[in-house]
This record gives sequence, C-alpha cells and structure tokens, in this order.
Amino acid sequence: MRRRDVTFAALAPVGWLAAALAALCMGACGGKGGGPTMPAGADTYTLSATMRNSSGAPSILEATIRLDGLTVADSCKDFQPITDSDGNVIGMFCDAPATATATFNAGGSIGPGSHRLEFVLVSPALAGTATYVVPPFKLAVAGADGKPLTTIDLPSQTANLGAGGSISYTLGF
Repeated sequence: MRRRDVTFAALAPVGWLAAALAALCMGACGGKGGGPTMPAGADTYTLSATMRNSSGAPSILEATIRLDGLTVADSCKDFQPITDSDGNVIGMFCDAPATATATFNAGGSIGPGSHRLEFVLVSPALAGTATYVVPPFKLAVAGADGKPLTTIDLPSQTANLGAGGSISYTLGF
C-alpha cells in the first residue's frame, strides 16, 4: 500500500508582472495542457474541481491548475494570439468573459511520491484581491494496469488572492 500525505497552503499574490509572464509562457506552450511535457509516471490521475469567487462576483478571467509546476488544466476557452509589429505570434492571451467560477477536469500521468497541486488565479477581472474558494474534491489515482490505487479527498480551502496568487495542496501516495 502506498502512503498518502496531504498538506495545504494559500500563497499571497505575486504581482501583475509574474502573472503576465505566466500567461505568456502558457501561450508559448499552446495555451492548454502542460506544454511540451507532462508529469511523468506509470500511474494516472483524474480530478474534477472548481475555483470560485466566494462573493459570486464574476472576477475570474483565467485560472489554471498546475501539478508539480506544469499546467494541466486551464479555465480559458478562448485564447487569442499576441503578435509583434511584423505579424509574428509571440504569445497568447485569454479573451473570455469574466466568470465567478472556473471549472476544471484534469488527468494524465503521475508517479508515486510527493506532488504539489496549485489552483492559480492567472488573470483576475478585479484590481486588488478577492476571496476565492476551492470546494472539496477528489483526486483518483490508477495504476498502469488501469486498476484504482487510491482516491485522495482534498478539503475546501479559502484564500484572499490577486493576480498570480494560488491555493495549493501538497499530497503524496
């Protein structure tokens, strides 16, 4: 039987510059998924989760889920290119309307050990900070043979976030 450890943390906003750089990096990697690489491992994981503004205000332009630093889910459904003066695509930006709730479905490869799962507010529609919540959700892990290994119940977390701020979970199996 594999061990299961879970810890939680909410990180303070890291500023608009970091959020802008993260958005450009996302665009350079195609804007969706984990970019050129995904977390490695013979096992697989799946999760369905949401992140929402606790007051119900439509304040989320773009939010992502990162697993071990790689983007595995993005709330944006409408990416548009950023071009230079010569018309070359140099990045992407999210051109979707603000919402109160970001919904995610993610899955992919994962290996045993310790992992960091982050819900990142990439681009808020409001200046400053607001209170966001990630309600309880489950992360299911299956072995290479497809048989269930474990299901990790992750609790609700609430944090005051601005651009680049995140709600994070550290888990192991």
